[in-house]
Amino acid sequence: MKITPLDIQQQEFRQTWRGYDASEVRAFLEVVRGAVEEVVRENATLQSAIAAREAELAEHRERERVLRETLVTAQRVCEDLKSAAKKEAEIVIGQAELQAERLVHNAQARLARVLDDIREMKRQRMMFEEELRSILASHGRLVDATAAAQKDEIPIEENVTAMPPRAVNAKPGVARGG
Repeated sequence: MKITPLDIQQQEFRQTWRGYDASEVRAFLEVVRGAVEEVVRENATLQSAIAAREAELAEHRERERVLRETLVTAQRVCEDLKSAAKKEAEIVIGQAELQAERLVHNAQARLARVLDDIREMKRQRMMFEEELRSILASHGRLVDATAAAQKDEIPIEENVTAMPPRAVNAKPGVARGG
């Protein structure tokens, strides 16, 4: 039997010479005791269930907090990784640009050296051609002079006259004869 506070309030006991009927009061108190005992047990069970639910709730809240922290940490790590990757990419690109600039500079310097060498070779060729023309012109004049000399030349037999033989014992600078 369930007993409510209203039942307790409205319970009436018969009066006897000395007050209420003791057996009715005892019976009612026994009912109230049983009801209160049941309420206490129910309350304990409910308190235990509430504690278990609160513990579960606290555990779930802790898990949620850990998950949120993990998510925030993962997002932070992701952002850090993206930032690091971006910086590394910028460094790699910068190094590649520097290397490309060096290669271009080296290629331009080599081109300049090759062009200088070509100009120097052309200058040397022109000088060689001028020297060769000069030599050829000089040889041509020499050939012309030799040919002209041969036309005007008296035969060698006519130019050679017999010379008296020289004395073998004669000293140079000393007059001969006696």
